Amino acid sequence: MDLKKKGALGLKWQLLSIIGQAVISLVYFMYLARVLSKEDFGVAAIVMAFISILQIFTDFGFGAAIIQQEKNDKAHISFAFYSTLGVSVFLYLLLWGFSGVIVDFYDNSFPEIVLLVVGLNLIFRAVGVISKALIIRNLELKSMTIANVVSLFVGNIVVGLLLAYNGYGYWSIIFAFLVQSFLFAAILFYYAPHSIKFHYSRSSAKDILMYGSGLVLVRFLNGFTNQADKFIGGKMLGMTAIGLYERIQYVAFLPKQYIGTAVDSLLFSMMSRLQTEEEKLRTFFSNSIVTLVILFTYIAITIGIFADSFILLLLGDKWLDGVPILQLFSLLIFFQAFARFSDTLVRATNTMIASSKVKLVFCIAMIVFVYLGAKYGISGLVIGVAIANLIHSVLMFNLSLSIIKLKWLSFLKKLLPVIKIGLLFFVKSILLKLLLGEVLSPFFLLAITGITDVLVALLIIFVIPGALGKELFVFIFSIVEDMGLMKPTFLDKIKSRLKYLA
Repeated sequence: MDLKKKGALGLKWQLLSIIGQAVISLVYFMYLARVLSKEDFGVAAIVMAFISILQIFTDFGFGAAIIQQEKNDKAHISFAFYSTLGVSVFLYLLLWGFSGVIVDFYDNSFPEIVLLVVGLNLIFRAVGVISKALIIRNLELKSMTIANVVSLFVGNIVVGLLLAYNGYGYWSIIFAFLVQSFLFAAILFYYAPHSIKFHYSRSSAKDILMYGSGLVLVRFLNGFTNQADKFIGGKMLGMTAIGLYERIQYVAFLPKQYIGTAVDSLLFSMMSRLQTEEEKLRTFFSNSIVTLVILFTYIAITIGIFADSFILLLLGDKWLDGVPILQLFSLLIFFQAFARFSDTLVRATNTMIASSKVKLVFCIAMIVFVYLGAKYGISGLVIGVAIANLIHSVLMFNLSLSIIKLKWLSFLKKLLPVIKIGLLFFVKSILLKLLLGEVLSPFFLLAITGITDVLVALLIIFVIPGALGKELFVFIFSIVEDMGLMKPTFLDKIKSRLKYLA
């Protein structure tokens, strides 16, 4: 099977993974929002933020190095596995030593034991890092889908909902997370086992360290920056305010979390293999980013216009004070698409040193603007985050264009379909909101929105395919064809529209 078809099949499994994870997460998320307090979510947000920073160092970029290497031998895998495990144990001991300092910084808003229990995830994660890398490298994403869905179901539905129902507050979030992490690693190791016998080669260790050390710096700057709003906001605004902020942020970035993570794995693997073929990489990346920006633009418009409906449906009426926050966050979704997948290109082409300079600027901007914004409450905090993210997106995408040797003007021309399609969905959504917003319940309003969105998409394909442009039209539907998601007769009808674009 060639790379293109294998990638399309991998994308098919990733889509199934997205759907499965989204359904499970929504059930879990909707129930917890109604039984836990904002303070519970605030405590969970702070401790998870610290663990997410430490997780960056868990594999020291070794898992990504296994994916990016042209060839791996036993020594590569052994060095990466044992280094990952050793670092994770060290980090857990470090967390143990500093847990008291962290708790004191947040005015004893939670006990030390919370950090120590969540910290076990560092060790669980280490066990599965290399197996996950091997699965992604070989594009065997069926195994990844099974691991994601099974671990999420047991962790969130079986453990999380049961504990929340019995009144365990933020512990229900923490234990759901731990069980999910443990099962995910175990299932990955089952599908992609590797020898635990120690092998060492100086050259292999050097290969892994050279790539990993560059990546970990970028990941640390990226990770710390993404959590700076919670670190600073939690201290300045308190647990209840940061709990509201975190839940609204979660709603806004839920599509990015699942779609972005799923697509990132696939794009990273494919672009790693195309890194020496300049023209193919340029074409693949530019078409991929435009396709994804169209999708994220649609998501941003939908969330921004129907913010109150999303909050009522997903969180309940006690969270309605978060509507302006969600609308502000929706503006970020469009810009973050550029930065998100520019990161993927940087990792695939091993240009982390140049990226680290951008990440440093982003980190400084985030700290400064979040601190200044938080003085004016949650809305100020969100505006600060938005300004920092805008700076980051422009700088990261400028780096991406330099990597693939494409000028800004050439790429901006490729964005014309985004403007056309975005405007079409914006007008449609505004009209729907004005006509039915006061008549239908949030569920039915969003359901009608989804149905009309499908009709608009069909209109674009069959009536105005020129809105996409021929190159993008061919790119998108060649992937759909390779994935086997449409019947041949339906695909023939779509292909006939190419004559319209010729």
